[in-house]
Formats: sequence, structure tokens, C-alpha cells
Amino acid sequence: MNNHPSSIDFRSQYPTAIVVTSVSLAIILLSALFSTPRPQAIANQPWRVELLIGIFAIPFFVWVYKKEGGNYISVDRSNFRFAVICTLLFILWSGISAVWAPLPLTALFQTLVWAIYAAIFAVFLQLLRANAGIKVILATFSIAGGILGLLAIVDFISITDFSVAQGIIRVRYAKFAELALTAAPLICIASIYARGRIASIGTAIIWMLAWLAVMLSLSKGAFVAGIAAHFILFGGCVLFSQKAFRRKILVRATIWLAFTIVVQIAFSAFSSIPATADYISGKADKTRDTSMFRVYVWQVGTKMAADHWFLGVGSGNFGVAFNGSRAAFAAAKPNDRAPEYGQDYMFERAHNEVLQIFAELGIVGILLFAAVFGCFIFLAVKVFIRKRFKLSPILWAAIAGVSGFAISSMVSSFSFRAAQNGVIFVMVIAVAVYELTKAGIRSIASASTANSTRTFFVPSLIAALLLSAFAAPKAIAEYYLYQAERTVDAEAAAGLFRTALQFDPDNASAYYYFANRSNFDSDNETAAKMLRIGIDKGIGVTVTYSLLAKYQLLSGDVAAAEQTLAEAVRIFPNSVFMRVRFATFLSDQGKIAEADREMDFARSINARQANGWQILIQKGSTVAFYAANKDANLAPPVELVPENAVFEYLDKPPSN
Repeated sequence: MNNHPSSIDFRSQYPTAIVVTSVSLAIILLSALFSTPRPQAIANQPWRVELLIGIFAIPFFVWVYKKEGGNYISVDRSNFRFAVICTLLFILWSGISAVWAPLPLTALFQTLVWAIYAAIFAVFLQLLRANAGIKVILATFSIAGGILGLLAIVDFISITDFSVAQGIIRVRYAKFAELALTAAPLICIASIYARGRIASIGTAIIWMLAWLAVMLSLSKGAFVAGIAAHFILFGGCVLFSQKAFRRKILVRATIWLAFTIVVQIAFSAFSSIPATADYISGKADKTRDTSMFRVYVWQVGTKMAADHWFLGVGSGNFGVAFNGSRAAFAAAKPNDRAPEYGQDYMFERAHNEVLQIFAELGIVGILLFAAVFGCFIFLAVKVFIRKRFKLSPILWAAIAGVSGFAISSMVSSFSFRAAQNGVIFVMVIAVAVYELTKAGIRSIASASTANSTRTFFVPSLIAALLLSAFAAPKAIAEYYLYQAERTVDAEAAAGLFRTALQFDPDNASAYYYFANRSNFDSDNETAAKMLRIGIDKGIGVTVTYSLLAKYQLLSGDVAAAEQTLAEAVRIFPNSVFMRVRFATFLSDQGKIAEADREMDFARSINARQANGWQILIQKGSTVAFYAANKDANLAPPVELVPENAVFEYLDKPPSN
């Protein structure tokens, strides 16, 4: 039997509340798309969407409690209760990891993000017992998907030089691709249930806009995951759903397939902008750099997980622990001479959610995480068999969205780490759990109901309050950083930087910009101190290590500079730049034999790069440029890697 109405009407007993809730939530989820004044020192942990979600959740949770507190959802306790216990233990273990995490505040903040996901799931599961629940979810998805698709179209139309805009576009939309691919299947099914032809066509157009946003994100993982999600949706509905829906599903499957093929062919054949398929095939990315980066971070992440298999490195601390595992990974391959991957790139996340959870929370965390979703899979299979292999289209849409998100999470840098994606995911899985357990909905005595509702309401409200309290100081810190970067007076700027760091002491980028400003103001001792802290908090790349050694030398601490460069070479052993940088330092200190060993090692990796770096560091960019024109064994400054390290050695233009 199909327990759904033949159509969905967005009118209800709470029409204003539904509109306000859906519009507000959609805008919050997309808030990171909109430009606002911000400093260069961007926090290495996202906080904007988290702050807005926390603020939004407080009145929303109260509204749900007051309006829907009279009933609760009774589910298969043997499965669902175990999942709830595992979820709570996972959140608790994440919080406890702050005890051993290098950055305890970061661990606590990430724990609150996990907690708000659980709270949103619980509240939407409660709200879904009324028609308002599915309406809020579908309206939110439609608004967010439509806006995202339209903005992507506008951005792509305005591109004049894709080679310049490529990085910005891919980063801008890749972090929302999982949001769109997870929501798209439910939007598709909403177009079937929508009341009236105009509403149905309009919803179908929004579905196509959401899918277009996935394709225009140029994310290979999201594109493949989105295709898989739609295949699950169409295949499940056609083969294992009511016959009455099959024709409509097949029509939409045909439209989706044609639209996908047309978009891919149009970009590939008739545009200077590559299609996502071109990135997958290698036509638009012959170097396969992004794929190699992922493989490398997986290798180092696996090393991190193996070395910290029981406790992990602490929730949210993958990035700050990466260099330690990177050094251990390199030490295990002393004869390797492959070029150093990502020596100027901050590896903040694992590009694989399962691996990141394992590395951060150890075997305890990953088993609890697996148990939660294992319960969902077990329940889905049991219901599938009990209902004689027939599930509703809405349930198939939810399963498709969850599956697409899971597939994307295996290669994504965002996943749960971008709150907009995590919130959409828990809303979709709430729909799935509701569909699997809705036969158990019932009303019970008011006293028991109050206790049952309070069981999730109070912790959910506490989670929202704490998340807001943790995120708000980061907003204040960003304000002070913005002012500091624009303040001319050195003493005033230093005071603003210090105030910002009091509000957000884990912002590694802020220490970097404070160090640069201190160096500009000839306070090299402060510059060295601040940059050292920044590196310890996660901004340790070859360029920052080189700058730290420079600041330490300028402040008269030669021993510290040598120690810094030696540390950098240990972490980045196959960085030609770092080896030559250390060699020139040792040569300046009269340690010729040690300097020669470093140069020999650098040349064994890439002699041309090593020779180019040596002359650039020792004699400057002008001499290096002309020397490279005469000697093919010298790489000119423009070809040196990493390119952003070259700026430190550019000759200053002559003063007038």
C-alpha cells in the first residue's frame, strides 16, 4: 500500500512558519556563496554556516517542541535505540578526544557540529509525523537547489577566461555539490507528488537546476556520486515501487539522461570551459594532479590512522596532525625520489570521510560511526523484505540521496566537514528513517509524551546554544582581523591581531598574517614567534618554514633557524626548494660538507630545479633569469616549484 497522498500541497496549518523556516534555512545553507567583507586570514575551520545554523536552530527547535510535542515516533526499538546509543557515544567520544587533541578547542567545536547534526535529525524526525515536516524539507531543498543552479549559470556566463577563473569556480561550487546531489532525488520525486501541472513542471525545473549545479561544480567525485544516486532512484522506483509511478519515473529518467548528455557534450565540444566528463577522462587535466593529491593524502591519512589506531589524533585535528604523519610516511621510504606532493598546500582534510574519522577518533570512533549507519542499512533491508520488495518513491529518493552522499564522501574534501552538506544529509536520512518506521507513529499519554519529547528537545537545544557560543567568538575574531589588516599604525595593528587571537586562538592563518605584519614593521622577534605558533597549529608548508627561518635569522636566533629548516626537510624530504634552502643556509654558516650533502640530495630529485633554486636564493631573480637563458641546466624563476616561494627572492625594483 502507498501511504502517501497522491499529491503534496504546500498549504498547511502552519503556512507562514513553513515559508519562513524553509527560506531561512535555504539561505543559511547557501550563505557561504555570498561575498561579505572578510580578512585575508581566513580561519582554517569553517564557522559561518555553523554559527547561523546554531542561531536558527534555537527558535526552530522551540517551535517544533511546542507545535509537535503532543506526539512522538515509536520505531523498532531493537534497531533504532541501538543507533541512538551509538550516536550519543560517538559524540561523547569526539568530545573526550579534546583531552589528547593538539587543538582541544577545535575538537570541541567539531564535536558540537556532530551534535547539531544529531539534533537536526531528531527534530526533523519529530516534525515529519505531520505534513509540515516533508513540506519544510522539500521547500528547503527546492529553494536551495534552484538558487544554487541559477547562481552557477550566472557565474559561468560571466567567465571571460576560464584558465583564470577555474580555481575560483571549482572551489566555490565544489563545497555545495554534495548538498545538491543529496537533495536532487527528493526534488525529483516532489515533482511527481506536486499538486497541479505548473507546480510539477516548476519542481522538475528546480531539480534540473540542482543537478546542473553538481555538473557545473566540475567535481569528478560529486558527478559520479550524483549519477549513482539517480540510477538508484530510477532503478529502485521502476523495479521495486508501485506500478502507478513507473511511467512518470521513466519520463523523468529520460529527461535527466538527455539533459546530462547534452550539458556534457555542449561544454566539451562547443565551449572553452571543459565538461566534468573531460576532467574524468583526463582531457581537461592531463597531469591528474588532483587525483595524485588525493592518493597521497590517503596514503598519509592511512599512516596517521595506523599510528593512532586506538585514540586517534582528536576530532577535527586531522590537518594539524598531518605533517607529523607526513614525516613518518616519508621516513618509511628513504630511497624514494619522487617529487614532493603538495609542499605548498595545507592538507586540512582527508578527502575521505571514513578515513578522516578513523584517523581522528581511532577504532572506537569509526566503529561507532559504522554502527549507526549499519543500523540504518539493516532496518532498510528488513523493511524491504517485509514489504515484499516494494518501497515508496520517497523512500527510494531518500536512499538515493544518502547513497550519493556516501559515495561522494569517499573522495570529497567537504562531506560532513561543510555544515551545509551535513545538514542536508541528516534531513534526507530523517526522511528515510521516517519512511521506514512510520507505521509505528502513535499518540500516547501527555505525561509520557512530554518526557519522550523532552528527551531529545533539551539536548538539542543545548547543542544549538553551545554551537552558537563557540562559533560567535570566531566571528568577532574575524572582525578584529579585518580591522588589523587595514590599520596603518603598527602598535594598533598588533593590538588588534592579539585581540583576534584571544577570541580564536586556533586560527593558524591569523598567526601567519600577524607574523608578516610584524616583519613589515621590523618586529622580527614577534614575527618569528607568531609564525612558529601558526605552523604548530596547521599552517606548516615549505614556504612558511622558509619564512620562519628568515624571521629567526633576522631576530638573531641562528640555532632556531637551523632547527626550523631541518624540521622542514624532515617533513618535506623530496622538496627540492627546501633542500636547497637548507643547503644555502648551511653554506652561509660555514658548514660546507653538510651543505654539499643537501645539494646532492636535491639534484638527485631534479638537478635543473636544484640549480635554479640555488642561484635564485644566492644571487636573486635578475641574475637567475639571465643565467637560465644561457644555461639549459638551470630552471628559470618562472619554472621553479613551488612558485609562491619564488616571491621571497624577487629583486626589489630600483627606487626613483
